[in-house]
Amino acid sequence: MSARLRLAAALAVAGCAQDYRVREKDEEAVPVEQPDPDSGDDHGDAPDWADCPGGYLAVLYNLPSDHPDVTPELWEEPPFDTAALDWWDPARQVTERFEPSLDLGDNWWPVDEGLDEDPAYFTAVFSAWIRVVQGGPATFSFGASTDLWMMLDGRTVARRHGDGEWAPAQEVIDLQPGQYELELRFAHRFGTSGLQFRLIDGDVQLCYPDFTRDTARAPAGDAAAPPAGLRADLEGP
Repeated sequence: MSARLRLAAALAVAGCAQDYRVREKDEEAVPVEQPDPDSGDDHGDAPDWADCPGGYLAVLYNLPSDHPDVTPELWEEPPFDTAALDWWDPARQVTERFEPSLDLGDNWWPVDEGLDEDPAYFTAVFSAWIRVVQGGPATFSFGASTDLWMMLDGRTVARRHGDGEWAPAQEVIDLQPGQYELELRFAHRFGTSGLQFRLIDGDVQLCYPDFTRDTARAPAGDAAAPPAGLRADLEGP
């Protein structure tokens, strides 16, 4: 069973209790290949909005210290389109886990594999679903050191880039009614590491993706029940 199905099963049983643990990848394991970006599999299905847990699927990557975009001599704002960047290379994936909140502050160092200068440089992708009921402006606390993109259904709607200082700010986004795949792409390349993404105001509901209805990942037996030994199979953050 995939890590995403284990997370979905645990959330369904626990009612989104935040007493969760994470199983890191084995150091010698073959890197997980990401699904085709056009398939939608990476975001799961839209949840049952009447009864869905909040939170994000977090996929973390190590960014090597010799990468040309790490600690640049001259800071430049990265391109608008993240497809032009190799910062989320599947070969550098470290772990996949559930994050109940992205209010992570200014001293966040989640990736340390013992590589040169770890945990200094890393990237992440966070996936969830957003439901907009009436439509209109929504206000988010939005900040990262150094780079953050917010995308709805693959389209960038907000981004924030800095010179290494931690300075979250409010971002007002006009949203149309509907449900959307939410993806946040984060990179830390120098300076202080920090991330904050939080809804402040707006008629918006945010939930963890539903992976249980994905037949390609569906486990044998009851998809709503965790597999035997689930807790023993996981490590703490």
